[in-house]
Amino acid sequence: MQNQVHQNNPCNGRYGKSLDVKITNNYNCNCGFCIEKGGYRPQQAPVEKLIQVTNALRDYQTVLILGDEPFLYGDLARYLEGIDKEQVYITTSGYAFDWHPLERIANRLTGINISIHHYMEAVNANLFHRRIPFAAIKEAIDIFKAAGVSVRINTNLVKGVLRASENINCMIQFARDMGADEIRFAELQHCKELFVSAQDVAPDLFGHLPDDPFCGGCEHLIKDATETDPFKIWVRQACGLVNSNRPAPALPVRKGSETKVLYPDGTVYDGWVIPSGNKQMNPGSGCHDVGCHGRRRVRNGC
Repeated sequence: MQNQVHQNNPCNGRYGKSLDVKITNNYNCNCGFCIEKGGYRPQQAPVEKLIQVTNALRDYQTVLILGDEPFLYGDLARYLEGIDKEQVYITTSGYAFDWHPLERIANRLTGINISIHHYMEAVNANLFHRRIPFAAIKEAIDIFKAAGVSVRINTNLVKGVLRASENINCMIQFARDMGADEIRFAELQHCKELFVSAQDVAPDLFGHLPDDPFCGGCEHLIKDATETDPFKIWVRQACGLVNSNRPAPALPVRKGSETKVLYPDGTVYDGWVIPSGNKQMNPGSGCHDVGCHGRRRVRNGC
């Protein structure tokens, strides 16, 4: 029996034609649940090449800049000033906020996602293995909001960290107090040991979520914006295709993601690369399915 993916899942084309940009291999934290730990790390190309490749993908008008840590990329401002896209987002731990010239880049962004996994600075530091000052993040959020940039707090659900509904509510209030527009709680992918389901953490808040996110939907708007309260709350679940704590769907049927990924060397793939086997490059060809001629596997869709 085939299992049809939910129509709004990312692996079924929810985000349309979007470009993920792994702009740098530089990172200075050590999260035990990092999805890119041991990931593909090609050499860095000149920023001019990254700008050229980005702008050449004319059908891809939504860009999400990631890293490792994009704010450790020395030419981040030059890249943002050089690309011509309708929507530009960036995801960061916020580590470099206290010394980076944020005003220079704020007006180049549509939105920013800041990864904070606990409302207590010391606990968050333990997760990142590095202290990230919340005061600097708050000041940065004020700068971004003044420039019209939407701000989301990304919070991973890590086993033993946010343990109950009370902790979840404290995290929500923390995001509000920081000035964010929304918060998204996310179950871990490809991390069996630290996985905990949203339903188990806070059954009274998230107990209605589906047991099968592949068919039932993996992204859920828990609280929408209203005229009196514009703050939003999201949850993203991990299905059995990305975390073995849930059963993998048999014979999964999905359209596939339209997201391409630009790596620091200027090569574009049709998904995130997982190093395997012969690491010989095949520039410009892209990878269209898991298996890619024995060179690499591509994590396409989530």
